[in-house]
Amino acid sequence: MSNSKIFLIIILVLVAIVLVFNYSGLKPKIPESLQPSTYADEQKLMQDIGPNATPEKQQEYFLLAQRLAKEGDSITIKDCKGSPTVLKAIPGKIVSIINQDEKNHQITLESGKYKYAVAANNTAEIKFDLFRGKGFYSYGCDRVSGPAGILFVEE
Repeated sequence: MSNSKIFLIIILVLVAIVLVFNYSGLKPKIPESLQPSTYADEQKLMQDIGPNATPEKQQEYFLLAQRLAKEGDSITIKDCKGSPTVLKAIPGKIVSIINQDEKNHQITLESGKYKYAVAANNTAEIKFDLFRGKGFYSYGCDRVSGPAGILFVEE
């Protein structure tokens, strides 16, 4: 066999290997925390869309919250910011609020209608039965402007 045929076979084998890795999903997964869009998307969610938002804007916000929502049963508060930014919540389920700060915090929902105290370096268990159904509910921390995070309810 000539050198050019061997070279062509080697090239074809390499191309086949590259195609197999590309289309089989064997590429290493980039950790979500390093994906560039995550931080920007979380910041977009933390901006209040307001009561006069168009249906298109509300739908865009809803889909973004749905995409970023994390399954779980706890929220960690540090510097009055919630983690995960969006927690997929189930009405009536107990959620642990973990305060990692050196001071007490007050977590508020529904624009201050519901208030929950969480002692410094402590955990409070809260049963959220207040949801009006499918949607997103921002919660605040102390009197810091803007939401600390979002509870996403999907029935």
